[in-house]
Amino acid sequence: MEGLMMSEGDSEFNDMSALVAQLTSGIYYGSIEREYDFWELWRVCADCSYFKWMIALSGGELSLKSRAILGKMWSGKYNGATFTLLGGQRVEFGVRGVGIDKRYFVRLVGNKAGVAVKAALGGEPVAAPLTMGDLLKLVGRTIVLTDGRTDLVRSCRQSPGAAGGSLITLETIAGDWCEELYK
Repeated sequence: MEGLMMSEGDSEFNDMSALVAQLTSGIYYGSIEREYDFWELWRVCADCSYFKWMIALSGGELSLKSRAILGKMWSGKYNGATFTLLGGQRVEFGVRGVGIDKRYFVRLVGNKAGVAVKAALGGEPVAAPLTMGDLLKLVGRTIVLTDGRTDLVRSCRQSPGAAGGSLITLETIAGDWCEELYK
């Protein structure tokens, strides 16, 4: 995780990494982000026994103190943190909104599509937006996925991204996909 130094035996860090991995599995195909509210995060934690050493229940419900501890941890310490999951996928955990409108999100970041696009184009530098010709060159090319497997690109598309960049999406024959934002 970037920005935080944790030991491998840190229960809080291990539970947070596991939570982020679990939340990432809820990202829909073709998306790079998913939002959750506090109670959705809490439900995953309860179902998977994450943070059980710091959780106190009061009458079968999450205590006010435990709600405050979890909320401060997620909104403060881990807000904006990037985790690296098994297989090399990088995921950002963050918070947006305040009070009752507060939402937590997980976002896939830097998942090596840029390396794949650059390699598929013969190692040439990639500048956004890509030309239609460059996009067509990608179809049928072999790319290396983050877990080391290789596959053929079945389709690719370019769409407007944040801050005036271009979002390049590659889909492989096996159904794997990767996205990268170019600015």
